[in-house]
Amino acid sequence: MEGSSDWAGLVVDILESISGRLTDPTDFVRFRAVCPQWRDSIPVTHARFSPWILKSEEIGNSGDIQFYSLESGKLQNMHVPALEGKRTRLAGFGAGLLIGVDSEDELSAVLANPLTGDTSTLPRLPEWCLNCHTNGFVTDPKVTGEKDVFVVIYGYRWPVGDERLGHIALWRLGDADGWATIPSQRFWPMMPQYMSRLSKHGPRMLEEKMATVAAGCGKNGLTNGGKALIPVMESAYLMENKDRVRFLSQHWMFTDTAHLPQPQDAPVSPGDLIPGLTFELRDTLDADGDAIDWADAPELHGKVIFQSQDTGCYVLPASDRFADMKGNFVYFLSWQRQEEVDGDGAVGDGNAFGYFLCKWDMIRRFATVVEKVPGAWDQHKPGMWFMPTFKY
Repeated sequence: MEGSSDWAGLVVDILESISGRLTDPTDFVRFRAVCPQWRDSIPVTHARFSPWILKSEEIGNSGDIQFYSLESGKLQNMHVPALEGKRTRLAGFGAGLLIGVDSEDELSAVLANPLTGDTSTLPRLPEWCLNCHTNGFVTDPKVTGEKDVFVVIYGYRWPVGDERLGHIALWRLGDADGWATIPSQRFWPMMPQYMSRLSKHGPRMLEEKMATVAAGCGKNGLTNGGKALIPVMESAYLMENKDRVRFLSQHWMFTDTAHLPQPQDAPVSPGDLIPGLTFELRDTLDADGDAIDWADAPELHGKVIFQSQDTGCYVLPASDRFADMKGNFVYFLSWQRQEEVDGDGAVGDGNAFGYFLCKWDMIRRFATVVEKVPGAWDQHKPGMWFMPTFKY
């Protein structure tokens, strides 16, 4: 290209090499918009973005959704026109999509891509989703190894043993036959198998098979007397990677009953240890079961794990797009006592705590503070990881 101004003629390999290093969606869009030739040469499926943090699950009537970008250090305000004028709650996400449930019609839900503003209506949710807090997630084929995208819906409310909530709803994106309902205790460890069976046989045949299996297993087909097993309520976070499901649980170790451990005791700064905090890896939601050593989970070796409260984990290969985020670490968000007033007004407003990005070393088994997440965050509605994409 030396001595030439024909940028439109830049070879495709060079364009893909450059675009593959653009981890912020705004930069990627601007790069493709340089000229028609560049846009045609770089498909949106080529994009590989760094994670965002979803600021709140509540969407006002404006249809605006706020994210924080670790890459740019700025808040991103994304507008979804189809959500304007509606009282929508974000019930889950995954594969770059958000699950929005209508607060006034609890069985009405949509999938939305905040980057493009595109939405699609989900089939009417099962009746057992009425009068409960509906949550869910969307599976990403890059993680599951499946060719299809699936939506998983579950609900919870007190009492925990509510018979209606002992089920999971599973839907394959684009399937006109609607949801398959599966007993929750059986669903989680065998989730990859159920997704594969749903793709091959459809929801009705899957349900019939589950009903046959459940016939001899007691109340609701569950072996524990009907208790709904939900990862959120068990303080365990679902991790799916290819054909294997694990659960990651976070624990505070109280060594002195007279005093609380950090983050309540001492202020922190980047690089500080967080004593008393640990994670455990398990095969089931059974809190009394044995923890799994990291060495015995080869499918997770070298992976970057993003853990959020009230949702599952992202498990992705380590790559340059995650900046300083390395494999064999769990990255999580945590409220910690701030070391000093840092200009965002949190301490001055009477809140001594700030929102911090932290990481847990899965091999050496200790947690450290990475950096402060700037801005005002709601301690009662913690931020959650979101991986933006144009693909879906």
